[in-house]
Amino acid sequence: MDNGFFDLYFFKNIENSNDKIKEVFKKNDNPRLALFCINQKKGRGRKGRVWKSKVGDLTCSILIKKKLDISEMGKINIIIVSIIINIFEDLGLKKSSVFVSGNMKFDVKPSFNLETELIKKLDKLFRHKKIVVFGSTHPEEDGKVLEVTKILQKSFKELFIVQAPRYIQNSQSIVKKYSGAGLKVTTLSQILIDNTAKDGLIVDRFGVLNYFYSKARVAFVGGSFEEKGCHNVVEPAYFGVPVIVGPHIENFQYEVHSMEKRGILFIVNNSKELSSAISNLLISKNCTEKIKLNCVISLGAINSVVGSSASEVTLNAASCVEIVL
Repeated sequence: MDNGFFDLYFFKNIENSNDKIKEVFKKNDNPRLALFCINQKKGRGRKGRVWKSKVGDLTCSILIKKKLDISEMGKINIIIVSIIINIFEDLGLKKSSVFVSGNMKFDVKPSFNLETELIKKLDKLFRHKKIVVFGSTHPEEDGKVLEVTKILQKSFKELFIVQAPRYIQNSQSIVKKYSGAGLKVTTLSQILIDNTAKDGLIVDRFGVLNYFYSKARVAFVGGSFEEKGCHNVVEPAYFGVPVIVGPHIENFQYEVHSMEKRGILFIVNNSKELSSAISNLLISKNCTEKIKLNCVISLGAINSVVGSSASEVTLNAASCVEIVL
């Protein structure tokens, strides 16, 4: 089936949609393919990760044999959504029952999941501090974070760092590294009984990173100094916080470049550039105020009813489809 942009292929049962679409490509050498199935037995995501899908889920893989500019990615996603809508209509679903809600990556909701007593303690601790958050950091990035912290401390007496490791089981070893460098930090789980956290806090708990982003002056998003592909850059920007990432942005390329273009995100290549970027943002209050405004304009208002973001960025980014039955 040819819809004018992709040749479409439909299967009921397959092992893996990515492998199957490559198999189809070898047979007909079509540079634009879209494959759908309702029972994928051995799904696979990026970098070999397991992708679990239930029987009845509509799984889709696309293949485009063309070198694409990052600016074209949003257009392709919108085309794919249009194809899916057409498929539902062919199956008898009314057009009014299908709603394109926008990119779910932009649907950040300020849920902090912290106890009242803990929030009071943290609010008091953070008072008059310049909070820098290193979010979702990987073990390979710990050395850079510590190095940057030591550099920043020389210039900012009010500096307070919050590091939220991707793997919270590493929290105690991170605390030891800071202690070895003469810095006084503690973990979130110990903060109510430990009053020694003069320099920083290590977040050893899931589901609370948004609270710390909401308090930050600057945020670095981890996974971007190593070949991990970067984590969600939209979360800190929701709170009007300038975002910094390393050079590895594979998982959020479109979002990173869109936000960089609007002056709310900065890409750095090493520890020296990271410390310099953070310093500049901590010093310039006018700059951070402008960034806050740009964050609102760029990301748009979050609509809690339908879970979509009304913004230029969202319209050009990956979309999801909601079916109203």
